[in-house]
Amino acid sequence: MTAADTATLRTGWEPDTPPGDTIARQALLALVARAERTARALGARWTADAQMAAADLGLPGLFGDNAFLADPGSTDAALDRIDGFFRPGTQYLLWSPFPTGDLRHRDLEVVGHPPLMHLPSGQQAPDPPSGLAIEEVTDAAGLAAFGQTLAEAYPLPEWAGLPAGAVFAPSTLGEGTLRYWVGAVEERTAAAVTYAGVNLVEWVSTRLGD
Repeated sequence: MTAADTATLRTGWEPDTPPGDTIARQALLALVARAERTARALGARWTADAQMAAADLGLPGLFGDNAFLADPGSTDAALDRIDGFFRPGTQYLLWSPFPTGDLRHRDLEVVGHPPLMHLPSGQQAPDPPSGLAIEEVTDAAGLAAFGQTLAEAYPLPEWAGLPAGAVFAPSTLGEGTLRYWVGAVEERTAAAVTYAGVNLVEWVSTRLGD
């Protein structure tokens, strides 16, 4: 390999990289899209550039404040901007599709390595369990049921009692990109955002009946 060859090597995270270049890139872009759509619909704070993105929903706990790294070659610069975006003392989740190294000097610590699970399109869906009725959320009442189940079963106790519209924007219902479902019997939840060629499923929880 020559020096010229080395100079042209790409990381796969350049801004002009096609969204479908890798499954990891698709997943990151979908996560960012979900955060952006939620923040904009709620009128919350949002920022993004080629190296990072961050959403501050102003909710208690970690899950309302999220930041994303999008360039493995500019982690420090991206973290500087993320720190400047969030209000002092804010706890947030930092998502990175690539290794970052030890970030404890920035008061960040590893809380987990979420698995990237991928089901190729065209698969046959299994039959639902007997008696389980799954319905898409289409109104404020359904959104409230979704939020209550998620708060109690995910669990997110700090979101319990919050108005549904404070966490999940009613204006996103029916817009086709961000969708929510609730299943009866054991009160299950799931939400999905379709973006960058993938259907990203999140917020899966199950609340057992009395």
